[in-house]
Amino acid sequence: MDPVTVIEGGVTDLPHDDVDTDQIIPAKYLKRVERTGYGEFLFEEWRKRGLELPPNPILVTGANFGSGSSREHAAWAIADYGFRALISPRFADIFRNNCTKNGLLPIELAPEECAAIAERGKARVDLEAQTVDEFHFEVLAPSPMPNQTVMTPTDATDAGGRPYAVRPLAQADVEEPLPGFTMQRLLRRADGSEAVSLYIGSVQTGAGGPKTHVHPFDQFYFVLDGRMNVEIGFEHFVADPFTLVVLPAGVPHRQFNEAAETERHITLIAPEPMPGDAAWDVGVTLTATGEVHA
Repeated sequence: MDPVTVIEGGVTDLPHDDVDTDQIIPAKYLKRVERTGYGEFLFEEWRKRGLELPPNPILVTGANFGSGSSREHAAWAIADYGFRALISPRFADIFRNNCTKNGLLPIELAPEECAAIAERGKARVDLEAQTVDEFHFEVLAPSPMPNQTVMTPTDATDAGGRPYAVRPLAQADVEEPLPGFTMQRLLRRADGSEAVSLYIGSVQTGAGGPKTHVHPFDQFYFVLDGRMNVEIGFEHFVADPFTLVVLPAGVPHRQFNEAAETERHITLIAPEPMPGDAAWDVGVTLTATGEVHA
């Protein structure tokens, strides 16, 4: 595979969001064992319906390109068709990684920058300078260039100085904010996380979190064991193991355990409040019933 340094030439515009891998390469061709020859099937159904897809070296697409299944055949088909660089506001993570393994360069730019490049009809990609014409991009995954270093950890930190760790659950601090409700903090700002807080919650029978409240952040529960009772506004839900509960910022809720066994769950908070911010749990008054939860 030739190293990618500069890609220059015509631009093909595919201005569609949420293009999945089944649209890129139909599933009926996945039984083939070769990695070559998929280009003729690229966007087969769309091309039958009149899609014009010039085989230029650069393809500009809409957001969330390559979503759906993790089939590597999608990257094979795109490369076999002749594209070498893909530009989008956002790629699906697995698809982006498949691209870098197969000689394709995925580049994420702002929507307006993608539109400008598509309108010009030609562009110059310089990997070393990390530019497409005058637009700068970041390397989001290892590029097809051999031996390129994306991150060099030193002294238990990444290139930005944030600590990394492989830490067993037993080493996590345990807190009991309410009787019968314990939290093991796995990740928070003190650990170097700038975006999320993550912990394991254990709720004994009859116990629970705070009364009905709201947060200024998004919160997610993933139930591991037992059964979680969740009240969201005036609705009541029971979440069994391997159930995800999504609580956007500002949604009144509370969780508790009415089952006979201890309930355990993962909680993810995004973003974790900054030190000194207002209280995490803000009590609410339910005007329909007059209930006050402080």
